[in-house]
Amino acid sequence: MLQNRWLQRLIRVGRVTVVSVMIYQIGYQRGITHFAQDPERVEVELVKFSLGLEEDEDIGQHVHSSDTVLYRRVSGISDRVVLGAKRYCESKVTETKGAIEQLSREYPSQEDLAVAHKVRVLELREEERRWIQACRRLHGKWSLVLSRRPEINAFVSGCCPRKIFVFEGLLKKLDLNDDEIAMIIGHELSHVILGHIDEEVPLSVVLLVTQLVLMAFVDPTGIWSYLFDSAVASFRDLITAKYSQTHENEADALGLLIAGLACFDINKGVEVYHKLASLTPDHKQTGWFDTHPASAERHEHVRLLSRYVESKNPHGSHCAHQGSILRALGLVK
Repeated sequence: MLQNRWLQRLIRVGRVTVVSVMIYQIGYQRGITHFAQDPERVEVELVKFSLGLEEDEDIGQHVHSSDTVLYRRVSGISDRVVLGAKRYCESKVTETKGAIEQLSREYPSQEDLAVAHKVRVLELREEERRWIQACRRLHGKWSLVLSRRPEINAFVSGCCPRKIFVFEGLLKKLDLNDDEIAMIIGHELSHVILGHIDEEVPLSVVLLVTQLVLMAFVDPTGIWSYLFDSAVASFRDLITAKYSQTHENEADALGLLIAGLACFDINKGVEVYHKLASLTPDHKQTGWFDTHPASAERHEHVRLLSRYVESKNPHGSHCAHQGSILRALGLVK
């Protein structure tokens, strides 16, 4: 009887796993086919989905058109920050290639190449591969979706590539200046550069399938099933939150560098985190299940980083030779 019961559970686990994989594959294939048939309509559908709109809703009622003053302002900032992000990725690829070439010159033959330096070359080649992938994720024409919604929010979405979503509530409720807007957009683009968006979907799928597999071992009736389900869901939320907090801290730091490369004043830009912290004055420390670090902690961390970056490259020294490029592209006057 015991063997039969465990055999039944194993069969149930295998069935859940196979069905989950099949559902994922069917959805993936249908998505590819749907996009290939009408990419423009699918793009609109993805924007609606990202904004939480119904399919029959008129998107023009929910987003700013490209001829509004606010859209032109934010779009100009966005274009500059995208250019800074692309230049950052390109510089990192050049930097790693240069380091590999330097080691090759020091050790021209494989016999002379010490084991430690061989390991370093492999590390550099892997780093170069990651930055090339980051450049590919940024490649292409980016555009802004400026939502009229009053929420304080901005994001980039893996299901709607090369679009930056900014909510009007973020701009107006926090009264953001151009440098602060650049900091927000730099932060969101950093998620793309660092591959956070590509990591989120597989992580969510793995955690959900794991939860289904574990639940397959438990009797679906009774209080113990409810407690087990709650415990597994809480553990999943905890893992997701820790990953998200790490990603947010990494994006804060890189976003500051990107905004600086786009020739915005990072010392003024970091004040956006102070404004965010003022919205939740009682939330001064990050909780275990918080997906974002506490705004007060983020402000202090980014403020100190901005001082360090400014000490290494005072504002204006980098942008002196970038001004002509930005003017030629029509990004600044």
